[in-house]
Amino acid sequence: MIFEIIRNIQEIKNLKNEWDNLVVESVFQTHDWVYNWYKYLCTSEPYLIVARRNNKITGIAPLVRKKILGRRVLRFAGAPMSDYNAFIINDDSFVKELYHLMKKKSDIALFEDISESSETLLAFAKNKIKNSFSFFSNPCLALNLKSEKRFHKKSIRRHVKLLRKSGDINLLKINKEDYKTYFSILQKQHKKTWDEKIGKSIFMDKRNSLFFQAILKNMNDNIDFWALTLNGKPIALQLGFLFNDKYITYIQSQDKKYMKNSPGSVLYRLFIEYYKKSGLSVVDFTRGAEEYKLRFSNLNRKNHGFLIAKTRFLYILLKMIFKTKGFVIERRKLHVLSIKFRQELKGAYKRLEASVEEI
Repeated sequence: MIFEIIRNIQEIKNLKNEWDNLVVESVFQTHDWVYNWYKYLCTSEPYLIVARRNNKITGIAPLVRKKILGRRVLRFAGAPMSDYNAFIINDDSFVKELYHLMKKKSDIALFEDISESSETLLAFAKNKIKNSFSFFSNPCLALNLKSEKRFHKKSIRRHVKLLRKSGDINLLKINKEDYKTYFSILQKQHKKTWDEKIGKSIFMDKRNSLFFQAILKNMNDNIDFWALTLNGKPIALQLGFLFNDKYITYIQSQDKKYMKNSPGSVLYRLFIEYYKKSGLSVVDFTRGAEEYKLRFSNLNRKNHGFLIAKTRFLYILLKMIFKTKGFVIERRKLHVLSIKFRQELKGAYKRLEASVEEI
Protein backbone atom coordinates (compact mmCIF):
# COMPACT_ATOMS: atom_id res chain seq x y z
CA MET A 1 0.00 0.00 0.00
CA ILE A 2 1.43 3.39 -1.04
CA PHE A 3 0.47 6.55 0.83
CA GLU A 4 0.36 10.06 -0.59
CA ILE A 5 -0.08 13.18 1.55
CA ILE A 6 -1.86 15.96 -0.34
CA ARG A 7 -1.62 19.53 0.95
CA ASN A 8 -2.57 21.37 -2.23
CA ILE A 9 -6.25 22.35 -2.69
CA GLN A 10 -6.11 21.99 -6.49
CA GLU A 11 -4.76 18.44 -6.16
CA ILE A 12 -7.65 17.60 -3.81
CA LYS A 13 -10.06 18.99 -6.42
CA ASN A 14 -8.48 16.75 -9.08
CA LEU A 15 -9.39 13.62 -7.10
CA LYS A 16 -13.12 14.12 -7.72
CA ASN A 17 -13.67 11.44 -10.39
CA GLU A 18 -11.86 8.73 -8.41
CA TRP A 19 -13.39 9.83 -5.10
CA ASP A 20 -16.95 9.81 -6.44
CA ASN A 21 -16.59 6.12 -7.35
CA LEU A 22 -15.83 5.16 -3.73
CA VAL A 23 -18.42 4.11 -1.15
CA VAL A 24 -18.72 6.72 1.59
CA GLU A 25 -20.62 6.53 4.89
CA SER A 26 -22.32 9.90 4.85
CA VAL A 27 -22.76 13.12 2.91
CA PHE A 28 -19.92 14.57 5.01
CA GLN A 29 -17.40 12.25 3.34
CA THR A 30 -18.35 13.10 -0.24
CA HIS A 31 -15.75 14.86 -2.37
CA ASP A 32 -17.87 17.99 -2.83
CA TRP A 33 -18.30 18.45 0.93
CA VAL A 34 -14.66 17.80 1.87
CA TYR A 35 -13.11 19.74 -1.01
CA ASN A 36 -15.26 22.82 -0.41
CA TRP A 37 -14.50 22.69 3.31
CA TYR A 38 -10.78 22.70 2.54
CA LYS A 39 -11.28 25.52 0.04
CA TYR A 40 -13.38 27.90 2.14
CA LEU A 41 -13.03 26.94 5.82
CA CYS A 42 -9.69 25.26 6.46
CA THR A 43 -7.50 27.34 8.79
CA SER A 44 -4.89 24.63 9.51
CA GLU A 45 -2.53 22.74 7.21
CA PRO A 46 -4.53 20.56 4.75
CA TYR A 47 -3.41 16.98 5.26
CA LEU A 48 -5.37 14.62 3.02
CA ILE A 49 -3.92 11.10 3.08
CA VAL A 50 -4.65 8.86 0.09
CA ALA A 51 -3.71 5.17 0.02
CA ARG A 52 -3.32 3.23 -3.23
CA ARG A 53 -2.77 -0.39 -4.16
CA ASN A 54 -2.17 -1.32 -7.81
CA ASN A 55 -2.87 2.34 -8.66
CA LYS A 56 -6.39 2.16 -7.17
CA ILE A 57 -7.52 4.13 -4.10
CA THR A 58 -7.93 1.83 -1.10
CA GLY A 59 -8.52 4.51 1.52
CA ILE A 60 -8.78 8.25 2.20
CA ALA A 61 -8.19 10.08 5.47
CA PRO A 62 -9.43 13.70 5.16
CA LEU A 63 -7.35 15.43 7.85
CA VAL A 64 -5.72 18.67 8.93
CA ARG A 65 -2.50 19.11 10.90
CA LYS A 66 -1.84 21.83 13.43
CA LYS A 67 0.77 22.55 16.10
CA ILE A 68 -0.71 22.86 19.59
CA LEU A 69 1.69 23.59 22.46
CA GLY A 70 4.54 22.44 20.24
CA ARG A 71 2.86 19.08 19.45
CA ARG A 72 1.81 18.06 15.93
CA VAL A 73 -1.90 17.21 16.09
CA LEU A 74 -3.91 15.48 13.36
CA ARG A 75 -7.69 15.95 13.29
CA PHE A 76 -10.54 15.36 10.86
CA ALA A 77 -11.12 17.95 8.17
CA GLY A 78 -14.69 19.27 8.26
CA ALA A 79 -14.95 20.37 11.89
CA PRO A 80 -17.23 21.82 13.08
CA MET A 81 -19.40 21.64 9.94
CA SER A 82 -19.39 17.83 9.63
CA ASP A 83 -21.71 16.05 12.05
CA TYR A 84 -20.24 12.62 11.25
CA ASN A 85 -16.56 12.04 10.53
CA ALA A 86 -14.96 8.93 9.06
CA PHE A 87 -12.20 7.55 6.88
CA ILE A 88 -13.10 6.14 3.49
CA ILE A 89 -12.02 2.50 3.78
CA ASN A 90 -11.83 0.17 0.78
CA ASP A 91 -9.19 -2.18 2.22
CA ASP A 92 -9.18 -3.92 5.61
CA SER A 93 -5.50 -3.13 6.21
CA PHE A 94 -5.89 0.63 5.55
CA VAL A 95 -6.30 1.77 9.18
CA LYS A 96 -3.45 -0.43 10.48
CA GLU A 97 -0.99 0.91 7.90
CA LEU A 98 -2.31 4.45 8.30
CA TYR A 99 -1.55 4.24 12.02
CA HIS A 100 2.17 3.66 11.32
CA LEU A 101 2.23 6.68 9.00
CA MET A 102 0.43 8.91 11.52
CA LYS A 103 2.90 7.87 14.22
CA LYS A 104 5.75 9.29 12.11
CA LYS A 105 3.91 12.46 11.05
CA SER A 106 2.20 13.50 14.32
CA ASP A 107 2.42 13.40 18.11
CA ILE A 108 -1.34 13.21 18.69
CA ALA A 109 -4.17 12.05 16.42
CA LEU A 110 -7.52 13.25 17.78
CA PHE A 111 -10.58 12.02 15.90
CA GLU A 112 -14.01 13.21 17.06
CA ASP A 113 -17.65 12.66 16.05
CA ILE A 114 -17.36 9.17 14.59
CA SER A 115 -20.78 7.50 14.38
CA GLU A 116 -21.26 4.44 16.59
CA SER A 117 -22.09 2.43 13.43
CA SER A 118 -19.06 3.68 11.48
CA GLU A 119 -16.61 1.28 9.88
CA THR A 120 -13.86 3.65 11.06
CA LEU A 121 -14.70 3.08 14.74
CA LEU A 122 -14.87 -0.67 14.15
CA ALA A 123 -11.45 -0.62 12.43
CA PHE A 124 -9.87 1.25 15.37
CA ALA A 125 -11.23 -1.34 17.83
CA LYS A 126 -10.28 -4.28 15.63
CA ASN A 127 -6.63 -3.23 15.18
CA LYS A 128 -5.94 -2.71 18.92
CA ILE A 129 -3.80 0.37 18.33
CA LYS A 130 -1.11 1.06 20.92
CA ASN A 131 -1.40 4.16 23.21
CA SER A 132 -4.99 4.83 22.15
CA PHE A 133 -8.42 5.13 23.74
CA SER A 134 -11.98 5.92 22.71
CA PHE A 135 -14.35 8.41 24.34
CA PHE A 136 -17.92 9.70 24.09
CA SER A 137 -18.16 12.67 21.73
CA ASN A 138 -21.80 13.76 21.19
CA PRO A 139 -25.39 12.49 21.41
CA CYS A 140 -27.10 12.06 18.03
CA LEU A 141 -30.88 11.78 17.82
CA ALA A 142 -32.96 10.44 14.96
CA LEU A 143 -36.48 9.35 14.04
CA ASN A 144 -36.88 5.83 12.69
CA LEU A 145 -39.94 6.21 10.49
CA LYS A 146 -40.48 2.43 10.23
CA SER A 147 -40.15 1.63 13.93
CA GLU A 148 -43.02 0.47 16.11
CA LYS A 149 -41.44 2.41 18.97
CA ARG A 150 -43.52 5.47 19.82
CA PHE A 151 -42.03 8.90 19.93
CA HIS A 152 -43.26 12.04 21.65
CA LYS A 153 -45.59 13.73 19.16
CA LYS A 154 -45.39 17.43 19.70
CA SER A 155 -48.89 18.86 19.43
CA ILE A 156 -48.87 21.52 16.72
CA ARG A 157 -52.63 21.96 16.46
CA ARG A 158 -52.64 25.16 18.51
CA HIS A 159 -49.68 26.62 16.58
CA VAL A 160 -51.31 25.76 13.23
CA LYS A 161 -54.61 27.31 14.38
CA LEU A 162 -52.90 30.57 15.41
CA LEU A 163 -50.88 30.77 12.19
CA ARG A 164 -54.02 30.16 10.09
CA LYS A 165 -55.63 33.18 11.68
CA SER A 166 -53.01 35.19 9.77
CA GLY A 167 -53.62 33.42 6.44
CA ASP A 168 -52.84 30.24 4.46
CA ILE A 169 -49.97 28.02 5.61
CA ASN A 170 -48.35 25.48 3.28
CA LEU A 171 -45.40 23.09 3.08
CA LEU A 172 -43.18 23.96 0.12
CA LYS A 173 -40.44 21.75 -1.32
CA ILE A 174 -38.11 24.28 -2.91
CA ASN A 175 -37.01 23.77 -6.53
CA LYS A 176 -33.30 23.69 -7.36
CA GLU A 177 -33.67 26.86 -9.45
CA ASP A 178 -34.87 28.73 -6.34
CA TYR A 179 -32.20 27.51 -3.89
CA LYS A 180 -30.19 30.74 -4.10
CA THR A 181 -33.21 32.96 -3.38
CA TYR A 182 -34.46 30.94 -0.41
CA PHE A 183 -30.97 30.44 1.00
CA SER A 184 -30.59 34.22 1.11
CA ILE A 185 -33.81 34.38 3.17
CA LEU A 186 -32.57 31.57 5.43
CA GLN A 187 -29.37 33.51 6.15
CA LYS A 188 -31.29 36.68 7.03
CA GLN A 189 -33.68 34.81 9.34
CA HIS A 190 -30.80 32.93 10.97
CA LYS A 191 -28.85 36.14 11.67
CA LYS A 192 -31.87 37.89 13.21
CA THR A 193 -32.75 34.91 15.41
CA TRP A 194 -29.22 34.24 16.63
CA ASP A 195 -28.51 37.90 17.34
CA GLU A 196 -30.86 37.59 20.29
CA LYS A 197 -29.73 34.11 21.36
CA ILE A 198 -26.52 32.73 22.81
CA GLY A 199 -23.56 33.01 20.46
CA LYS A 200 -23.87 34.37 16.95
CA SER A 201 -25.10 33.12 13.59
CA ILE A 202 -22.57 31.15 11.56
CA PHE A 203 -23.48 33.44 8.66
CA MET A 204 -21.80 36.38 10.36
CA ASP A 205 -18.64 34.81 8.90
CA LYS A 206 -18.68 35.32 5.12
CA ARG A 207 -16.62 32.17 4.57
CA ASN A 208 -19.51 30.04 5.85
CA SER A 209 -21.87 31.68 3.36
CA LEU A 210 -19.44 30.97 0.51
CA PHE A 211 -19.10 27.36 1.65
CA PHE A 212 -22.87 26.79 1.66
CA GLN A 213 -23.30 28.52 -1.69
CA ALA A 214 -20.78 26.06 -3.15
CA ILE A 215 -22.61 23.14 -1.51
CA LEU A 216 -25.96 24.31 -2.95
CA LYS A 217 -24.40 24.55 -6.39
CA ASN A 218 -22.44 21.29 -6.41
CA MET A 219 -24.54 18.96 -4.23
CA ASN A 220 -28.07 19.82 -5.31
CA ASP A 221 -28.86 16.16 -6.11
CA ASN A 222 -28.44 15.36 -2.40
CA ILE A 223 -30.34 18.39 -1.08
CA ASP A 224 -33.94 18.66 0.08
CA PHE A 225 -34.80 22.27 0.95
CA TRP A 226 -38.11 22.95 2.72
CA ALA A 227 -40.15 26.03 3.56
CA LEU A 228 -43.24 26.65 5.66
CA THR A 229 -45.06 29.52 3.96
CA LEU A 230 -47.70 31.90 5.29
CA ASN A 231 -49.58 33.64 2.46
CA GLY A 232 -46.71 32.64 0.18
CA LYS A 233 -44.02 34.09 2.45
CA PRO A 234 -41.47 31.69 4.06
CA ILE A 235 -41.70 31.85 7.85
CA ALA A 236 -39.49 28.78 8.49
CA LEU A 237 -36.82 27.09 6.36
CA GLN A 238 -34.96 23.79 6.63
CA LEU A 239 -31.92 22.80 4.55
CA GLY A 240 -30.92 19.14 4.68
CA PHE A 241 -29.48 16.22 2.72
CA LEU A 242 -30.88 12.98 1.32
CA PHE A 243 -28.31 10.21 1.61
CA ASN A 244 -28.49 6.41 2.07
CA ASP A 245 -32.26 6.29 2.63
CA LYS A 246 -32.25 9.03 5.27
CA TYR A 247 -32.94 12.74 5.45
CA ILE A 248 -30.23 14.57 7.39
CA THR A 249 -31.55 17.80 8.88
CA TYR A 250 -28.79 20.37 8.80
CA ILE A 251 -29.71 24.01 9.28
CA GLN A 252 -32.99 25.71 10.14
CA SER A 253 -34.26 29.27 10.36
CA GLN A 254 -37.50 30.93 11.50
CA ASP A 255 -39.06 34.34 11.00
CA LYS A 256 -38.58 36.08 14.35
CA LYS A 257 -42.02 37.69 14.04
CA TYR A 258 -43.78 34.30 14.26
CA MET A 259 -41.47 32.43 16.65
CA LYS A 260 -44.02 32.31 19.50
CA ASN A 261 -46.12 30.05 17.24
CA SER A 262 -43.17 27.65 16.62
CA PRO A 263 -43.16 27.63 12.79
CA GLY A 264 -39.99 25.50 12.90
CA SER A 265 -41.78 22.73 14.81
CA VAL A 266 -44.74 22.93 12.42
CA LEU A 267 -42.33 22.61 9.47
CA TYR A 268 -40.61 19.59 11.06
CA ARG A 269 -43.91 17.84 11.66
CA LEU A 270 -45.04 18.39 8.06
CA PHE A 271 -41.88 17.21 6.31
CA ILE A 272 -41.66 14.20 8.66
CA GLU A 273 -45.18 13.23 7.53
CA TYR A 274 -44.07 13.69 3.90
CA TYR A 275 -41.07 11.38 4.34
CA LYS A 276 -43.12 8.77 6.18
CA LYS A 277 -45.59 8.61 3.28
CA SER A 278 -42.76 8.48 0.73
CA GLY A 279 -41.24 5.38 2.39
CA LEU A 280 -38.01 6.93 3.69
CA SER A 281 -36.45 5.05 6.63
CA VAL A 282 -34.88 7.69 8.88
CA VAL A 283 -34.90 11.41 9.63
CA ASP A 284 -31.50 12.13 11.20
CA PHE A 285 -31.35 15.15 13.53
CA THR A 286 -27.51 14.86 13.75
CA ARG A 287 -25.45 16.05 16.73
CA GLY A 288 -26.95 17.57 19.85
CA ALA A 289 -29.92 17.10 22.14
CA GLU A 290 -31.87 20.31 21.56
CA GLU A 291 -35.51 20.50 22.65
CA TYR A 292 -37.07 19.96 19.21
CA LYS A 293 -34.81 16.93 18.55
CA LEU A 294 -35.80 15.31 21.83
CA ARG A 295 -39.48 15.79 21.05
CA PHE A 296 -39.43 14.29 17.56
CA SER A 297 -36.87 11.49 18.01
CA ASN A 298 -37.31 7.83 18.92
CA LEU A 299 -33.72 6.75 18.29
CA ASN A 300 -30.85 7.75 20.55
CA ARG A 301 -27.35 7.15 19.18
CA LYS A 302 -23.86 8.32 20.03
CA ASN A 303 -20.86 9.78 18.28
CA HIS A 304 -17.53 8.60 19.63
CA GLY A 305 -14.00 9.88 19.49
CA PHE A 306 -10.66 8.12 19.24
CA LEU A 307 -7.27 9.40 20.37
CA ILE A 308 -3.82 8.04 19.49
CA ALA A 309 -0.71 9.30 21.28
CA LYS A 310 2.85 8.84 20.03
CA THR A 311 4.32 8.18 23.50
CA ARG A 312 3.16 6.43 26.64
CA PHE A 313 3.55 9.65 28.64
CA LEU A 314 1.23 11.59 26.31
CA TYR A 315 -1.25 8.72 26.38
CA ILE A 316 -1.47 8.70 30.21
CA LEU A 317 -1.67 12.51 30.42
CA LEU A 318 -4.40 12.81 27.78
CA LYS A 319 -6.42 9.91 29.17
CA MET A 320 -6.52 11.67 32.57
CA ILE A 321 -7.72 14.88 30.87
CA PHE A 322 -10.45 13.06 28.92
CA LYS A 323 -11.54 11.14 32.02
CA THR A 324 -12.30 14.48 33.68
CA LYS A 325 -14.07 15.63 30.51
CA GLY A 326 -16.09 12.39 30.53
CA PHE A 327 -17.32 13.11 34.07
CA VAL A 328 -18.58 16.51 32.91
CA ILE A 329 -20.31 14.89 29.90
CA GLU A 330 -22.04 12.31 32.14
CA ARG A 331 -23.45 15.17 34.23
CA ARG A 332 -24.62 16.83 31.02
CA LYS A 333 -26.36 13.59 29.91
CA LEU A 334 -28.26 13.45 33.22
CA HIS A 335 -29.26 17.08 32.67
CA VAL A 336 -30.55 16.20 29.16
CA LEU A 337 -32.63 13.33 30.59
CA SER A 338 -34.18 15.64 33.19
CA ILE A 339 -35.03 18.14 30.42
CA LYS A 340 -36.70 15.40 28.38
CA PHE A 341 -38.78 14.30 31.41
CA ARG A 342 -39.92 17.89 32.00
CA GLN A 343 -40.78 18.26 28.32
CA GLU A 344 -42.90 15.10 28.37
CA LEU A 345 -44.83 16.42 31.37
CA LYS A 346 -45.28 19.77 29.65
CA GLY A 347 -46.45 18.03 26.46
CA ALA A 348 -48.97 15.92 28.39
CA TYR A 349 -50.32 19.08 30.03
CA LYS A 350 -50.70 20.82 26.65
CA ARG A 351 -52.52 17.83 25.15
CA LEU A 352 -54.88 17.82 28.13
CA GLU A 353 -55.39 21.57 27.73
CA ALA A 354 -56.15 21.13 23.99
CA SER A 355 -58.70 18.35 24.78
CA VAL A 356 -60.45 20.62 27.29
CA GLU A 357 -60.63 23.41 24.68
CA GLU A 358 -62.22 21.03 22.15
CA ILE A 359 -64.84 19.98 24.72
